[in-house]
Amino acid sequence: MKNGCLKMIILCFLSLLSSLGYAQIVQFFYITEAYPDLKKRARHDGMVLNIDTKKNVSSFYSIIERRREEVKDSIFARGGNLGDVLSAREKLCRPGSFQYYEIYKNSPQKGEMVTIDKLWGYFRYTEKLEKPAWTITNEKKEILTYECQKATANYFGRNWTAWFTLEIPVPEGPWKLYGLPGIILEASDADRHYTFKCISIKTSKSNKNIFPPNHRKYIKISKKEYWKLHKEDATDPETFFKRNGMPYSRGWDMNGKPLPPRTVLYNPIER
Repeated sequence: MKNGCLKMIILCFLSLLSSLGYAQIVQFFYITEAYPDLKKRARHDGMVLNIDTKKNVSSFYSIIERRREEVKDSIFARGGNLGDVLSAREKLCRPGSFQYYEIYKNSPQKGEMVTIDKLWGYFRYTEKLEKPAWTITNEKKEILTYECQKATANYFGRNWTAWFTLEIPVPEGPWKLYGLPGIILEASDADRHYTFKCISIKTSKSNKNIFPPNHRKYIKISKKEYWKLHKEDATDPETFFKRNGMPYSRGWDMNGKPLPPRTVLYNPIER
C-alpha cells in the first residue's frame, strides 16, 4: 500500500506541476559499486540523480562528496581553517567519497553534456549528448515495486545492461546513461565493474541541485586531454603532481624507507 501510494504521488506530482508550470524535481538515489583499479576492492558510494522534468535537465553526483564540499565552504565562509574542515569532515562525512565526478545533461546548453571532475582542481569538459543505441528486450523484473524492462547497449566502450520502468516515463538514468522510454533504476556493464542500483525516490520543488555550484573556479579542458590527465593521476601520481607544481610523497614503510611506486590496473568507466 505504501509503495503504491508513493508511485501515485510521484505521477500526480509530475502531472500537477507540469500543468501549473512550476519547476519539478525528482531525485533518484543510487548505491554505486566501482572498480577503477582492478587490483583493489570495489569502491562504494551513494549518488543522486536530480531531474527537472519540465526543462529536461539533470545532474548526477556523489551525495557524500557534495556534503563534504558544503561543509568545507561553510567553515571557510565563517573564517575557519583547513584543520577545522578536516575535523568536521571526520565527524560528519565518513566514509569519504571516491566518486568525484559530476554529470550535467542538457545544461547549460540543450543537447550538451558537461562532466566535472576534481583532480588538483575542478576540471570541466563538454561533449555532445549522444543517446546510446539501445536494444530493448522482453525480459522483465521488479525493482522498488516497479516493473522494469531490460535494455542493452554499447556505450563509451562498455556493454551496458539497463533496467527501466515505463511507470516513470522519464528518459533519464545514472551517470551518462539515458534515452529509454522510462527512468533507468538499475544498470551495470558486462564485467560488473560499474553498477548503479536505485534505492529510493523523492520529489522536490527546489532546483538548487540541478546546476553545479557557481562559486567554484573551473578549468576548461577537452575530453581527450581530461582522460589523459585522469590516467596519469591514477597510474603515475608522482609525475602528475610534480608536473603540476604540487608536493607528493609515497610515504614510508615501518623501517623508514620510502614506499615503492604503486602499481595500478587502470580500469576507467570509459574505454
